[in-house]
Amino acid sequence: CTSKDANRYVLERACLTLANVCLDEETAEDVLKKGATHLLLEALRSHGATESVTAAICKALNNLSCTTRGKNEVLQEGVLQEAMTALQRHAAHEGVVCEATRLVSNLCE
Repeated sequence: CTSKDANRYVLERACLTLANVCLDEETAEDVLKKGATHLLLEALRSHGATESVTAAICKALNNLSCTTRGKNEVLQEGVLQEAMTALQRHAAHEGVVCEATRLVSNLCE
């Protein structure tokens, strides 16, 4: 296991943990206030070539965008375009397609 692989694994696990804690709306609001949207978007841009990380980031962004404030913030950061890019880049990866499609659907409601 290389250092790069370990970093990707840690990032994936961190994003999945963030996605889980953001199922609670109050916690999601606190996480938004701390700038998570921007950090997740930067991670998506930096690690978007890795399918499992991309899926985890999309899941976290989706859970952050379940409130009106969260959706507005996520949209303002340009996440919709990044999710579409992820769908194009990883069209054959079930996890990315599932999570990115959920994110796009949520943002377009």
